[in-house]
Amino acid sequence: MSLNLPLHRANRANPRGCPKLNGTPAQSVSLGSEVLLMPVEPLLRQVLQSESLTRGLEDPEARVLVEWLVDKVDDLTADSKTEHTLPRNLEKLSQRARSIARFVSLWSQGERGSAVQLAAVERFTWPLPTAAVDPCELMRAILSREAA
Repeated sequence: MSLNLPLHRANRANPRGCPKLNGTPAQSVSLGSEVLLMPVEPLLRQVLQSESLTRGLEDPEARVLVEWLVDKVDDLTADSKTEHTLPRNLEKLSQRARSIARFVSLWSQGERGSAVQLAAVERFTWPLPTAAVDPCELMRAILSREAA
């Protein structure tokens, strides 16, 4: 898998301190004395266009998952050490998000055995729910553990 990350010169920042390029948040890359910017938008678009990311989820938990994933992609692009491994890290992150979505979907549909088996295969480290729980609350609880 290859990503086209166009580099553009820029020297302005938005109010949050993140560089912007034509209104798009961007990641700075230092090449000697020059600083170049990579737009984050193409990375996000690639991840969010995958329908498998939110398959089986209702809107509230899908929204929570997408927001978490966007934050994680921002974290990845903010770390200049991951510049060369970004495509691989992005694929790992997307796979993790799909696995979490599948777990929440299975648990919420009452397929606890399948959900537990998936948790074991994926080596989820967070505690499993002990009873029925609101899917959106379950998603939030899982993602808060994933962020830690």
